[in-house]
Amino acid sequence: QKFSDYMREHVLRPLGMKSSDYQMTPAILAHSAVAYDGWSEVTPSPLFTAKAAAGLHTTIDDFSQFALANLSGSKQQKPGRGILKTKTIKQMFTPVPASKGKWGLGYHVKQFNDLTYVGHGGANRGWHATFNVVPATNEGIVVTTNGSNGYSVHQNITCLWWQWTTGIKAEDNCVSKKSIALTLNKTIKRDNVEAAIKQYYQLKKDHFDEYKFNQSVLNTLGYRLIHNSKLDAAIKIFALNVAEYPDNANPYDSLGEAYMMQGNKTLALKNYQQVLKIAPQNDNAKKMLEKLSKMK
Repeated sequence: QKFSDYMREHVLRPLGMKSSDYQMTPAILAHSAVAYDGWSEVTPSPLFTAKAAAGLHTTIDDFSQFALANLSGSKQQKPGRGILKTKTIKQMFTPVPASKGKWGLGYHVKQFNDLTYVGHGGANRGWHATFNVVPATNEGIVVTTNGSNGYSVHQNITCLWWQWTTGIKAEDNCVSKKSIALTLNKTIKRDNVEAAIKQYYQLKKDHFDEYKFNQSVLNTLGYRLIHNSKLDAAIKIFALNVAEYPDNANPYDSLGEAYMMQGNKTLALKNYQQVLKIAPQNDNAKKMLEKLSKMK
């Protein structure tokens, strides 16, 4: 029997998951959300042959039924709902020794204020989702998102839920900061790179705690601009990165690469030489300098 047929017959439909399937049926395709990449642009949804790991197409209501099946029901239903034995569910909630207390059989296990939370999360390009349940209190939460940036969304929501259920203030590193790269990219698309750089300094001054500021984020934005055939804008973002992190070799390396692409040998040489001053063992800079020395 096909895996998708078995799951439909023995798990999905018995749990009342009528809009869920491990096959992309015409009905599911017609009602599927549009997926967005990390730059808030529409992206094709990946389809996987690995059905069990990444093949479930579902809805927030349907998946909530799956989450509820792990708990005691309001009508005296037992965890497992007859599909699995209650003792099997408990075993799945129990961390295995090799995971050092973090994983049961298929579920991550977290401890907050003497409460045990179990669940699972997953992600692919264009999709992020997670669910958690608290067996002791019969509470739970399911969050699905249709974007590659969905992790920060469901992480923030879940952290606030943990705070609400436990009364413990969420840790500082629990709530994600906004992407400064995504914000600047939108400004570049709407206005220009000069406006984005001005916005960068303003946000850093007035909203530093709300955004993630580091050289890696700016570097990612620069390469995104190159991907979108905006080399001049990329050079200005890489130059901003150099100005912000003058002791880090990577921004110089990226700026040197961009100048090479532009055909500016002098500035490419200057930046790769700076890379070697900061990181003398950087093999890429050595190779690029050798390549530049052979260019006319």
